[in-house]
Amino acid sequence: LVLFLVCVAACRPGGGARSPQALRDAYARALAADDPAAAYALLAPELQAATPREAFVARWKAQAAERASIDGLVDLQLP
Repeated sequence: LVLFLVCVAACRPGGGARSPQALRDAYARALAADDPAAAYALLAPELQAATPREAFVARWKAQAAERASIDGLVDLQLP
């Protein structure tokens, strides 16, 4: 779900200077650092308005085991 939200943010019109690749890399860094605040900051403003930060963080924490299980499957090259 979180990855979907980041992808939606990357595809929105008028997304500014952030490229999809930069968003992907920033999200990968947030995952690696277990940093829900950084991941939340990547969401489109509309998604942030619809998803309170506290709910996002709670969901992030609840999905810790799921993120850990896919950690080895995702091989992203970070700068």
